[in-house]
This record gives sequence, structure tokens and C-alpha cells, in this order.
Amino acid sequence: MEYNISEIVLRFNGKYSPGYQYTPAKKNSLPVILLCHGNYQEGKDSKIILSIAENLARKGFIVVTFDNLCYNKAWKPSDGEIHSCEEIDMRWAAFAAITYIRNSFNEKKIIVIGHSMGASIALSVSALSDYINETIAISPTRISAFIFDDNELYNFWMQNKDIIETKIDKNVTRSIRFDMMAENYIPLLCKKRTLFLCGNKERYFNYKKWIKSMAESIGENCEAIIIPNADHYFGIYPGNENPEVFDNLMNSIFTWINKKYRRD
Repeated sequence: MEYNISEIVLRFNGKYSPGYQYTPAKKNSLPVILLCHGNYQEGKDSKIILSIAENLARKGFIVVTFDNLCYNKAWKPSDGEIHSCEEIDMRWAAFAAITYIRNSFNEKKIIVIGHSMGASIALSVSALSDYINETIAISPTRISAFIFDDNELYNFWMQNKDIIETKIDKNVTRSIRFDMMAENYIPLLCKKRTLFLCGNKERYFNYKKWIKSMAESIGENCEAIIIPNADHYFGIYPGNENPEVFDNLMNSIFTWINKKYRRD
């Protein structure tokens, strides 16, 4: 299906987040997809987010993407540093995107999809919003594996502090990551329809076991799918492409959505 891409800007709390809106040429009754990027500099312009958005748009979905705060072309502090916890929340842009979608397409349902850090954001904002009933979490970060241990948190902070150009204090890292830790939201996610997806090659922090335990904790409305031969980037990482793996990821997403929504 043909689609158009337009640029949008989300504005909130004196900050801004640029995004893309993918709009199919033919109107239909499918939900709008809010797609949240992970912890990589390119934000909405990363290859995996562009690929997922394009595949969804070709199937007829309106898709909204955005750059999270301090990533890619989004707001950054003028001095290049976040000094305290009250200055930033990685959920803000996603909440602003939900408001934008509701104002623009108030008759449509919304599905939130995220990858990696974006999957953690997707789970947290979906749990807190009555306007979201369905969430697809692609390889969410296992925040609980490092947030409570000072050494693990320090290692995580050191490994990630150069991913974005903005300096973020270790205490701020703890705060913003805790706020999107999936375990915090299990009682609310039990009320939602939720899909977890992860690659069979993801092995850190007993990851696959954790994914399955999260799905079991959320209960009957939740499903977990392990994608064969897939790592964290599902055949999309530059230099390590595998179209078959990526197609398997997208087919799993479409199959899950189609269990409830039927094409017009």
C-alpha cells in the first residue's frame, strides 16, 4: 500500500521532539501505531525504527515516530548536561505523542510498539494511559537486572554515557530507568493486551527466562514470542542484515494484531 511521510513536532514542558507521521494513501479502520525508539543516537532515524515503520505503513497503519529527549534531533540542554532528576523523563515524549494522536485521529484506537529502551517506555506509558489497550514490547531492557546494584548500575552508566551527546548523571540514569522498569507496571499491564518479542540469541541477564516470566506475571492477556536466529536488532543491524529474521519479526507482529483487528 502506498503511504506518505510528513514531519511533525511534539511540544511539551518547554521541550520539543521532532517526529514522522506515516499516512497510508487509503483510509481504513486500523489502529494508529505509536513507535518508540531505543537507546541509540539515531532515534527515529535508526534503521530498525525506519524499517518497522515502513512495514507497518505498507500494511495500512498510520504510524507516528519521534526522537526522545536528548536523542538525534530532539531537545537537548543548552550546556550539554542533565544536572538533576526533575529535568527529564523519558516517558514525556511518548505521552505527548499519545495526545497528538488522540487530537489528530480521535476515532482510532492506538497500539504502542517499542524496541529496546523504547519497549520499556511503551510498556510504562501504555500501563498508565487509559487510551492504550495494546502494547508490543520488542526486546525491552531488563532494567531490574542493574537498577538495584550499585556496581551493575555503574557499569551500565559507563557503557551508555557516550551513546547520546548529553551528559547524564548516574543518579539521573537511575531515576529515569526506574520510572520505565517493566516490573513496576505489572498490576496495570494485567488489564492490557500485551505482546513480548525477543531474539533467541539474546542471552544477557538470563533475558529469555525473564521475558517469559514477565508474560506469565501479566497473565492471560499477554503472550511472549521468541524469534529464531534473532539477536537484539532482528537482522537489521548494519553489516549484519538478515531479511528472513526481520520478516519473521514483522509477521509475528501482524499475526498478533490481526487476532483482534481484521483488514477492511
